[in-house]
Amino acid sequence: MPPCLVSPYVSITVVNCMRVADVTEFTEDGILLHEVKKNPERRDSKQQKRMEEVARAVNENVPLRTDAGLVQLWAVRTQLRTRIVPDLRSAVSAAEREGAAVVRLGSGWVVHCASATGWPRDARPEVEVVEDLMRRTRESIEASLHPAMHRLRMFSVDQAGRAGYCAPLTIYPLSPEECAKLTCDYLIFQSVMSSERIQAAFELAGFTNVECLLPNLSAAHEADERVFRMVLRDRLIHMRATTVCQMLLEFVEPKLHAAAWKEAMSLPGEPDADQSVSFSNERAAWK
Repeated sequence: MPPCLVSPYVSITVVNCMRVADVTEFTEDGILLHEVKKNPERRDSKQQKRMEEVARAVNENVPLRTDAGLVQLWAVRTQLRTRIVPDLRSAVSAAEREGAAVVRLGSGWVVHCASATGWPRDARPEVEVVEDLMRRTRESIEASLHPAMHRLRMFSVDQAGRAGYCAPLTIYPLSPEECAKLTCDYLIFQSVMSSERIQAAFELAGFTNVECLLPNLSAAHEADERVFRMVLRDRLIHMRATTVCQMLLEFVEPKLHAAAWKEAMSLPGEPDADQSVSFSNERAAWK
């Protein structure tokens, strides 16, 4: 086997997992982060300190200091499962046939998919065809989500630039052609969920006082933005937009996140830190 296939070093520009260094080294004791410089002797002490903080957060499960406050990562036994197959696959197939499609994923959740190559070809002007599809799409989404007060929405377009903490489109369990089209925006999708669906899932798991912190009919965009507030066993908990992004872009059921968060709350942690959950054996979801 070529040495490059068994190397313990991974370029961060390839895997897009951490933004504070160039290379991740995997060792028996955990990860080490390295910055590649033309002059190895030239180091930025502030950047070096930040890399050490991130490595400690991963290796030792200590809170990570961010501009928005402390964040702590919990590794749980709950295994990641997604609805990419069959739901996103169904939306993609329909969009490839009809130009655009809206698929309902139960109460309070829809996915809208559009294809650059699947537009109907008829006698009408192209602008008229596109406007008609967009109108029917808006009506279908509105009918599926009415009367939801808060709508959380994420787009696949330029996902890598906005959500580096989510799985890249290239590893979605779809065909190579579909993954390539999603990556290059020849296929695009938006996933829209009502806050009530998330609220109901966490309340069913035993959380209380679950409240969406966003203005009506808005969407979460900033990763550090707090989107939900809730209580479990007298502990105040905040959910950031990163968790909502994973639900919407990776098609993860809110009830799965609720189960994972409930498990995480039984683990040792910093009371003042916001939570981030790492599912067990996540690679299995992307086969």
